[in-house]
Amino acid sequence: MGQSLARRSSPTLLYQSPTFKLFFLGYYLAGGFCFAYSVVNFRVHYLNPVPGISESVRYSFVGITLFVAIAGLFFFTRVSH
Repeated sequence: MGQSLARRSSPTLLYQSPTFKLFFLGYYLAGGFCFAYSVVNFRVHYLNPVPGISESVRYSFVGITLFVAIAGLFFFTRVSH
């Protein structure tokens, strides 16, 4: 079969991949979720903390917020068009 394909004068399509639109949509939704989670988490745990909570807990949640925001940035920048 490979010999007959090699003898053809016109190009032959061997494989056509499906569309990636749902993949891109999922990537952007994941990035949007990460950013939304970061904003809510920062407002709840750092700007308006529960009374009596330790400062170390507030700062650890800021670290988590930064990590999730960076993950959201990864989702937005790593998807190829």
